[in-house]
Amino acid sequence: MSADAPPPTVGLILHFRHHAHTAACLASLLADGVDRAVLVDNSEDDGASLALLRPPLAGLAAQGMDIAICEPGRNLGFSAGVNRGLAEIRKRFGEVCVLLINNDAKLRPGAHHALGEALDRGSELAVAPQQSSAGVTTASAFYHRSTGLLLRESRPGTYEYLSGCCMLLSPRLATPPLFDEDFFFYGDDAELGWRLKQRGVRQAKVPTALVEHDAATGSRNGSMFYEYHMVRAHWLLAGKVARNRAQHVLHLAGRALFLPLRASLRAFRQRTMVPVRALFSATRDVALGRSRSLTPPPH
Repeated sequence: MSADAPPPTVGLILHFRHHAHTAACLASLLADGVDRAVLVDNSEDDGASLALLRPPLAGLAAQGMDIAICEPGRNLGFSAGVNRGLAEIRKRFGEVCVLLINNDAKLRPGAHHALGEALDRGSELAVAPQQSSAGVTTASAFYHRSTGLLLRESRPGTYEYLSGCCMLLSPRLATPPLFDEDFFFYGDDAELGWRLKQRGVRQAKVPTALVEHDAATGSRNGSMFYEYHMVRAHWLLAGKVARNRAQHVLHLAGRALFLPLRASLRAFRQRTMVPVRALFSATRDVALGRSRSLTPPPH
């Protein structure tokens, strides 16, 4: 990437119902020098939240922000939604850097510049650490290939992958399909991290670039949607991060022990059988080669 004429950056946001969060996210991009964006509406609410979003979008447009909207009419999920957005960006803006950011996250001032400097130094992907409302700052996690455990520190059998909350993609990487559409929600950034690692793609954590992330608005931790797609992701990753058939079998055996234990502990802590029902439902669907959205109905 040339330091003299770096490619422009286009934001990419998947909108899901929380119009105020999406508007705040877009405003943070504009304030930090990103004045073009593509919005993919994953709300699956007959356009209700998008209608609420249009007045702030008009306000941002009046300040000079160019925002294109993709309206698929249903929830595409994360991977397919990002790929749809990348295709729209390539069509409208050509070869550019793409700043992929959750709609419940906001750029801190200077984050875009810091991420861009990481690409200028030769990285193909740069990630901004996310700071939660609890003050915890994270940029990556470690995935244990044999069991599916998510850890905060490196351990034997793990690999590090970068968070998909906020990442700046080089023009070479910002080409669809980037994410594996076998995943609907969760597991997609873990699979991408493994795949890029095998290809030798340079990835960077940029501690000087921060985003504020209100993760509670989107995760619905403990819901059937969350539990189902998390279990499904773990089963899929068993094969995605295996180098051969023997490893795949080993990974399946590890999850056969870990996932029931996980569901039981979560059911006990949350005092609900949802994690257990989700375990059986997701396991059956993976075995049958099918998937369900389970997008909750709009309130």
